[in-house]
Amino acid sequence: MRFNAARFFLRETRLNIKRNSQSGLIMLAQTVVSLLILGICLIFIFNANHMVTNFFNNLEINVFLENTVDDVELVQIQRHIRSLEGVGEMEYISKEDAYLWMKENSQFNLDELVRENPFPASIRLKVKSTKSIEPIANEISSMAGIEEVNYASASLGKILPVFYFIQVSCFFLALILAGITMFSIINAIKLAIHSRRQEIKIMRLVGATDRFIRLPFMLEGMFYSFTGSIIAFALVSASYALVMKYVNFTNPVISLFVSTGQVMLNLGILMGVIGILVGMLGSMISVDKHLAAHIR
Repeated sequence: MRFNAARFFLRETRLNIKRNSQSGLIMLAQTVVSLLILGICLIFIFNANHMVTNFFNNLEINVFLENTVDDVELVQIQRHIRSLEGVGEMEYISKEDAYLWMKENSQFNLDELVRENPFPASIRLKVKSTKSIEPIANEISSMAGIEEVNYASASLGKILPVFYFIQVSCFFLALILAGITMFSIINAIKLAIHSRRQEIKIMRLVGATDRFIRLPFMLEGMFYSFTGSIIAFALVSASYALVMKYVNFTNPVISLFVSTGQVMLNLGILMGVIGILVGMLGSMISVDKHLAAHIR
């Protein structure tokens, strides 16, 4: 019995799609455009979250040493840095280690480009809070033998509000786009209901429940919205993969953005769920309004 009912609903859904193919294509196009922009917004949110999380999880200071620093001075510098309040882990990177690391991670052959090692020795240290970065950096800068002190919070701290603004803006824009998609689905389902209003009235008179009448239209709306989400996901993920390929080629050492695989996984799940929910809710709203106004 359940198999027969499922077969009936699927057949009715297929017939609805076939009858309303023109309005369905318009709804599908609107859904693809809305979910395409939604996918772009989600990518911005993913990367903004990634950058902020990396910033707070990697509070580091890079201390570059002068070439004249000998072993005795190096030990004194390290002892002084360890004594500073708020300093966590500390790692010494020699000139040779810096050159080898850059050689392994660069797309260029450094042996052909440079005659001698241009990289200075450095000390990489982690700090325990954002508040302690600047005082520690200022103290280290005043020490003898220090060529440069580099830390990201000075620049990232200024653009963190921009990241938060992007996150909030994209979130509200995503809600608006989901509403627009739902509105287009409601209108398309209204057209489908209007073309079958006499048939629906007869079904109601012979005892069909609201659920029985509603389900084929819900499946139709879910079909269009889910199909639209698949198309939009394919376009967005392919574009992101191309952008990341270019970014990784031009900046092979810097990894500020979420990997393509992680974005595709999260984006695919979210866009699929959003597509199904929007289609289901839009169809329910449209059918229930018609049943309430014309049948009861």
